[in-house]
Amino acid sequence: MISLTLTGELEERLKAAADESETTAPEIVARAVEHYLELRDVRLNSARAAAAEADKGYFVSQAKMHAWMDSWGTEDELPPPEADTNCFSTH
Repeated sequence: MISLTLTGELEERLKAAADESETTAPEIVARAVEHYLELRDVRLNSARAAAAEADKGYFVSQAKMHAWMDSWGTEDELPPPEADTNCFSTH
C-alpha cells in the first residue's frame, strides 16, 4: 500500500472527478499511475531501441536531412530519409 498527500486544490479536483465519473479517488489515482507507467515504458523502450540503432553507427547524412527539411511544405515533399552513412566506416 502506498500513501499519498495531495495539495488542497488537487485533492478537490480529484474528488470532483471521482464524483462526476461515479468512481472513487483511489481508482482514478490507480488508473493515472498505471497510465503514467505504461507511457514511461513506451518512452524508455523507444529510447533504448534508438540507442541500439545508433550504436550500429548508421545515420542520415546532413545533406539528406537538409534536402528533406527543405522539401517540407512544397508540392514535392520528400519522405523521411533513410540512414545513408556509417560513422564506423573507414572511407
